[in-house]
Amino acid sequence: MPPSVQNVFTGSLFPSVPNGLVVWGAIIIVVGLVLSFTTLGRRIYALGNNVMAAYLAGVNTRQVTIIVYALSGTFAAISDIALAAEGGHATLAMDDPYLFASISAPRS
Repeated sequence: MPPSVQNVFTGSLFPSVPNGLVVWGAIIIVVGLVLSFTTLGRRIYALGNNVMAAYLAGVNTRQVTIIVYALSGTFAAISDIALAAEGGHATLAMDDPYLFASISAPRS
């Protein structure tokens, strides 16, 4: 991991405030503002409540779904970069402890 990337997540802006906290705080604020005050945010909420109702209300459900999946991938990539920066290097199974056990749980 390059030292410049490590410094973004492991350095400290102030003596007691790590950069990782500032980065994630900024992401949380931006996502919160987008979801609260933009048309895209309202469309995401509509899609999450009821896909058919959102479609009948005129929301382009395919486009919003693609945007949400792209954002999910982006945030997953940022979190993986932060995890690699914390450890100093990337390994194949470094995310295994963070997987949800409910994803592989059988349905009954």
